Amino acid sequence: MNLILGLLAGALIGGIAFAALRSNTERGLLTSVLLGSFGGGVGAQLATMISTAPGVDGAINLFSMATAAATASACFIVANMIESR
Repeated sequence: MNLILGLLAGALIGGIAFAALRSNTERGLLTSVLLGSFGGGVGAQLATMISTAPGVDGAINLFSMATAAATASACFIVANMIESR
């Protein structure tokens, strides 16, 4: 459940980053959404691995969502650094 929500959160951040940062027009909306989904998925899995709280089936883990958002944003920062190089 956290992985799916992490992918969705990353895709949402990808769409917002594409709309807010007009520097991503060369990259395109689809690439931004996929990049955000990848970062969100990695962040959700990372949060699940480092979290010490027991998981509850069907519950939304806010720590996992925040980590997914942070790693999706970090993926955009790295991609922009590589692209501007």
